Amino acid sequence: MAAAASDGTDLVVGFLYPPSRKIEEMYKPEIWQTATMDGRIPSSPWAKLYRRKILSPSMLDIPREITSGEDLLMNIAYVFAMSKPPRFIYTNLYNYTRQPLSLSHTTKGGLEYEYAFDKLRLRAIPEQSRAGVFHALTRSRLNGVIGCAYDEAAVIAKKEHPYLQLIRDSVQQWNYKTSVAERIILNSKSAALIKLTAFARMLKMSLTYRLHSILSLR
Repeated sequence: MAAAASDGTDLVVGFLYPPSRKIEEMYKPEIWQTATMDGRIPSSPWAKLYRRKILSPSMLDIPREITSGEDLLMNIAYVFAMSKPPRFIYTNLYNYTRQPLSLSHTTKGGLEYEYAFDKLRLRAIPEQSRAGVFHALTRSRLNGVIGCAYDEAAVIAKKEHPYLQLIRDSVQQWNYKTSVAERIILNSKSAALIKLTAFARMLKMSLTYRLHSILSLR
């Protein structure tokens, strides 16, 4: 990682599981900013090198009530302060073991948490840059809602929460093309269907992780 760091980059990125294909060249800020918002650049702080002079205390000033996703907030603020493109190392630079009882897997979020988190996420994006990443922001918002939909299915089904209305407005304003799962979350009033959709995503994520784990041992 140190060998990859140079004056030509502000961020060196490694992986838990390297992508099968190289990531497109990120020759302008809008590309690496969007890539961070949509997860192509992992939001975790591990397997990365940051340029110290870009880091500021405000990037690390995360309210204590934010117990999940704080690393994403830091990374969003950081990439919007970068002026040089990231450099990628396509190898496994970090090992990770899922513990079912760990804090990251037992902490339950909800719409109120997602709403509060979104305000901080928006604050991390300079106002003049928001229009360029609104599609990625909308996708990130929906991903968070689906993530809490299993426990909050009844609340989401009522379609009364202001955060859901905010997301619907963003979808319409920016002509965002929703997936089937996203449409169910935004439009269905069936708590059972919403819960099933969330469970299907959790199952897919779990199977993907297990498959990567098996392949990495070969």
